[in-house]
Amino acid sequence: MDAAHDPFHAPTAGQAQADLDDYHDFLVRRDGQVDREARTLSAREAFFDHLPACRWQGILDRDSFYRNLGRRPESGLSPEILWLLAAAKANQAERYAVELELELAGDAPVTARPQDPFVLIEEVYHTRILHDVCSLFDLPFEPLPPSPFTRAFIHVITGIPDRWRLPLVMAGEVVGAGLFGLLRDTTERFEAEPEVQRTLENLIEEILLDEEGHVRYCRARLGPRGLSMARRLLPCVLHSTIAGMPEFITLAGGKAALFERIRTLRVPPVAAMLSELEVHRA
Repeated sequence: MDAAHDPFHAPTAGQAQADLDDYHDFLVRRDGQVDREARTLSAREAFFDHLPACRWQGILDRDSFYRNLGRRPESGLSPEILWLLAAAKANQAERYAVELELELAGDAPVTARPQDPFVLIEEVYHTRILHDVCSLFDLPFEPLPPSPFTRAFIHVITGIPDRWRLPLVMAGEVVGAGLFGLLRDTTERFEAEPEVQRTLENLIEEILLDEEGHVRYCRARLGPRGLSMARRLLPCVLHSTIAGMPEFITLAGGKAALFERIRTLRVPPVAAMLSELEVHRA
């Protein structure tokens, strides 16, 4: 894996600062203005205004979706329902963590870093996007909280110093980028209705581009020691993440294939992400 795309390769101090500056410019162009009170990003609202109003017309066992939403998936689920369950569960932990962080911040600035308000509100949009994904199939749902252990762990890491917290966050963002990349790459199970498939790809791509940006942001903030720690934490974070979302193991073709996908994840530089954004929004 070349260094430019390796999420755990430490940039020089000068390159890290350049990446932070470029990422802030990228966020402003991608997201527009932040409204923390309304938890909106002006450019994202425009994106949702132009989504096609398509709906899945094929046969779908909606009862099996709801029956398996809060449990390990039963055997014999259709490929479509398995994918939709993975999508519905994909943002549980991050949603809880972001809601907690926004609640704790109150009216105070989140941090002195200009990128952080964008990053937090992007995570809020992920929940909305995944709702929209399931709405294409007339499957409205209320997000379930993560497990009690995960909630307790989130409360602990929210209050610890960045030098300990950020490697965990970095490992989580790498896992997130890998899982949403897997969702994007498996939308062919909906190819019977091409407009629905294209809409799914566009919606998941919105989240994936965010997750790749969050990885680059963490990479620029962590030095060699922090990135080395994040790499060592990656298997543990992946294990704990997929424990509540085993659907992703099936989507990947097995646990070994999923772990290899995450381990070898490649993340584009910010300049390439900006080019991808222009193509995606065209």
